[in-house]
Amino acid sequence: MSSIFRRSVPRSQREHLEIRGSLSFAYKLHIRMEPHWAAILQRIGQAKSEEEYEEWISEHARNLQDDRMLHSTFVFTEFFDFNSGLTIRHVDRNLDGKSFAGFVDEFRCGGRIFGGHPHILRDRDEFWLEITEHSIRNNCFDSNTGRLSTAASEAKFLLLFPLQSIFDFLLALLLRLDDVSVERVVKWPDGVERELERRGIKYESYCCGHEPTLIDLEQLDNKFYKEFGRPAIAEYDIFPAPAFETEFAYLQIDLKVFRPTGNDRIANSSLEFL
Repeated sequence: MSSIFRRSVPRSQREHLEIRGSLSFAYKLHIRMEPHWAAILQRIGQAKSEEEYEEWISEHARNLQDDRMLHSTFVFTEFFDFNSGLTIRHVDRNLDGKSFAGFVDEFRCGGRIFGGHPHILRDRDEFWLEITEHSIRNNCFDSNTGRLSTAASEAKFLLLFPLQSIFDFLLALLLRLDDVSVERVVKWPDGVERELERRGIKYESYCCGHEPTLIDLEQLDNKFYKEFGRPAIAEYDIFPAPAFETEFAYLQIDLKVFRPTGNDRIANSSLEFL
């Protein structure tokens, strides 16, 4: 097997315990979401014509407030350290050139689409929206508790992005290969591809109109290649980070893995205890 491969994170509890002492890494997951607000409003407004939609939006988007969800974009960042288990999450919501950022326990940004100003539809369920790092849903307000509901059927989601499957593959890939970045993904595993197609999500690979030269994963590690459903990885970066276009949002995902030896100062240090 090629020396560029690293051992992937094992699935079984026994294997996990065996490598826990030797496997040392941290990661940073960065997700940018830009909701397609026109599409979201058209779905919620359920106008029968463009003229009817324009009348609807003109009536209900007057005097927009600073606490509204409308026109916001989001950046979700997660840091995780394998050895300690420390997880840090940060959300940056951008609206009208202003940034509303802070550390959070979970990625849940919710509120009224048009803000807190009084209008006749302010308390209707469909005008409450929740956006996370992988989903957009309305009909999410629980009138009994006065808060966003935690349980929801899939039918209530405008967007459900298969982030976990994509993350699992990217993490395994970055732990397995030296000097490979997420910008090299040409084709996702078969299971991820099927999920993207089922949900109407298009992957933007930015191959610049040509077919990139691929790493021969099947030859280098046939087991990995088959277990992860025949992914295709380029020999060089395809700029920028993986991006996905959906009906209701544009998403861009970046994952970076950090190791002690990846830091120049640590790698070149003469200290004996390192």
